[in-house]
Amino acid sequence: MTEDIFASSEIQWLNKNPKVHESIMESLEDSLNVDPLDTGEPDLTPYKRAIISARITIEITQKKMIEGPYNKTHLQLIFNHLKKFTPVIQKEKIFWELFSFHCACAEEEDEGRSKKRIYMEGLKEVIRMIEDGSLEMIESGNDVVVNLNTNTRQQIKGKGVNAKFSD
Repeated sequence: MTEDIFASSEIQWLNKNPKVHESIMESLEDSLNVDPLDTGEPDLTPYKRAIISARITIEITQKKMIEGPYNKTHLQLIFNHLKKFTPVIQKEKIFWELFSFHCACAEEEDEGRSKKRIYMEGLKEVIRMIEDGSLEMIESGNDVVVNLNTNTRQQIKGKGVNAKFSD
């Protein structure tokens, strides 16, 4: 299956890193949407986003940046894979806030997830928001969000894969 998705260099790297490979494949599987569209065909949009997220996760992991720094250089690496959304790069603060929020959600959903899986899950959600155009409507906040899992307002501490909801 990986031959259809990744470049040969990515496949070689994944084969040398079986835990990352397993984590990425699990995330890709989770993204396969079995809900049919009006045509009766499955909706592959979430899966396509997951493939992009997987490629980015591989590159960021190779560069040993999975835990940061979350800066312009890191963001530029991400947007090299999202060329049609390059104008969003101007919203760096919002991007990292949302990424951190979605990473905190992914970590809270399954505390045993690896940092790479948390990164990929957070990134999938931010890509969805970018594609939906909802990133454009969000103003930078104060890291206080509504945690829909607990229905409480909570502050996020940390950034990216290190983000967690405060107690």
